Amino acid sequence: VVFHYSAYENNKLSSLERKYGATEKAALDLFRSRMIDLFPLVKQNVVVPARGYGLKQIAPFAGLKHSAENAGGAQSIVWFQKYQADQSQRDVLETLLTYNREDCHAMKYVEGWLRAL
Repeated sequence: VVFHYSAYENNKLSSLERKYGATEKAALDLFRSRMIDLFPLVKQNVVVPARGYGLKQIAPFAGLKHSAENAGGAQSIVWFQKYQADQSQRDVLETLLTYNREDCHAMKYVEGWLRAL
């Protein structure tokens, strides 16, 4: 099973398939069949006092908060571009890696939280 949060991953996979093709179509279809989007499961089954149902809003209810104050998808792009422009900025790279690691942990926390409900 491949858990993800929102349609982004599936959309990106389709975009990459259109761009590069799929030599192993059966394997790609099998991979897709094992993808589980937690976003609709949360949205359809949980009511929380939050501004939205994005991972950053839901994860604190599951028990996890990002360490960076301004963590988010847009900010991660800024960090990535900043690091690309000057790869000597190891602190920026570490912040980005921490953000991505915490996003993965947040999704795992939310998955466990849903199972425990």
